[in-house]
Amino acid sequence: METNLSALIRRCLKRQSITRAEFVRKMGYQNLSKGHQRLTSWLRGTASPIGDQPERIAQAMGLSVDRVAEAILTDQNIYHERRTKLRAQDPNYYLTVRMMACVYPQYTLPRGIDEHTALTLARA
Repeated sequence: METNLSALIRRCLKRQSITRAEFVRKMGYQNLSKGHQRLTSWLRGTASPIGDQPERIAQAMGLSVDRVAEAILTDQNIYHERRTKLRAQDPNYYLTVRMMACVYPQYTLPRGIDEHTALTLARA
């Protein structure tokens, strides 16, 4: 999924004509494998930079930290809005979440239990 952060990084890679490996080195990673894993997860939109990672990204791209932080916050807000909409569509979401604390510690649920059975247990 294309996010604001991934679009920003892709534009930087294209503008600077550098490879992902060079970008990871510019971010200051000694362990290139770890850097590649993080970069890939940011580009896919499956993870968000934390700690000093926004600063490292900004340094590698030659942008301000504020610009990178803005892209990250925008992505997080979009994710939160989508998640909220999906929760609103599921009529049993809050029942399931509230009852999980009551049901799951008392029962060992069999592997592969379906949603209907779990809801029946929660209601009981």
